[in-house]
Amino acid sequence: QAVLKVKTSDNSKASVARTTAYNAIVTDLEKLSTNLGAKGKDVTTLNANITVLKTKIAAFTSVNTTYQAALADTAALDCKTDPTAFKAALEIARTQQKAVLAAAQDIRTYLNDTVKVTLKALKTTSSSDTANN
Repeated sequence: QAVLKVKTSDNSKASVARTTAYNAIVTDLEKLSTNLGAKGKDVTTLNANITVLKTKIAAFTSVNTTYQAALADTAALDCKTDPTAFKAALEIARTQQKAVLAAAQDIRTYLNDTVKVTLKALKTTSSSDTANN
């Protein structure tokens, strides 16, 4: 149970850090989209990427909330008086932790494999437009 308290605290801190970082990324991408759109660039793909990213972040937030609840439920149980229920709750928390890690990895992969590619394409387009002018 002492380990659960540490895990709950660590997860809470990590959740705040990740959520803050994700929101900052979305905000920066939205500003970039607005600025490029004002310059006449085609930002349709970037806007679609932002929408998908927001969906992935919402999914992460949802599974993380479920995980935090599972940790709280597990911590509330007394492992000495009801070890079977404690073990069952612990297994649920472990499953939820895997879901949180998978959602975070999904966001990271999407940012690296899709959003980064879109940004590079926009940069290439912007560079060639500048060279042509």
